[in-house]
Amino acid sequence: MKKSGFSLSDGRYVDWWSLVHVGSGIVLGLIFIWIGFDFVYALLAIFVLNVLWEIVEPTIYFLVNSALKNNRTKFRETTANQIIDIIFDVIGFLLIWWVVKGF
Repeated sequence: MKKSGFSLSDGRYVDWWSLVHVGSGIVLGLIFIWIGFDFVYALLAIFVLNVLWEIVEPTIYFLVNSALKNNRTKFRETTANQIIDIIFDVIGFLLIWWVVKGF
């Protein structure tokens, strides 16, 4: 039987790392507000940085595991999870922008 999508334990869509992504969106949002970015530029920067991170993340994971000679663990993040991670980063950014600057 196929599992439904929203389970924190299997990590296919949403996992505990999703909270980290919301947090990173908040932190980056605060940095961009402090720097003085306009909303559109800050939103674009958040999106681009997180897309780049999701592309680079498996490579970093592989390199660290290779350096530690740890071949028992594999990178287990689905494309859907990566897309949702980006969405959570944007949500964190939107929340902090709304709290600090309003819309």
